[in-house]
Amino acid sequence: MVALVDIPFVQPLAEWIWGAEDAPTCLSEVPFISVPCFSQLMTKALGVSIILGSMLNKIPIMLNMMNSQSAAGISRNSLYGEAMVYSNCAMYGLLSGHPFTA
Repeated sequence: MVALVDIPFVQPLAEWIWGAEDAPTCLSEVPFISVPCFSQLMTKALGVSIILGSMLNKIPIMLNMMNSQSAAGISRNSLYGEAMVYSNCAMYGLLSGHPFTA
């Protein structure tokens, strides 16, 4: 049986989400998960789903703007500023070496 850690891209993805110190120990227990590892796994899964949900929050607004080819009633500057702030925070965390969920 192949261990989950031996599958390509699983280890780097887990280190990106968890951080380098917590991912390898928890991933090595995957078939027989202990209670602390299971709670940590569920917490990180919930955190990643919240992050993904918040990133998808603006998609309906952007689709409406693209379909109508108008931004009437929507402040473009606020959308641009919000995108710039979020991208700056994401790049700072990435360049600082923080995990994705931080």
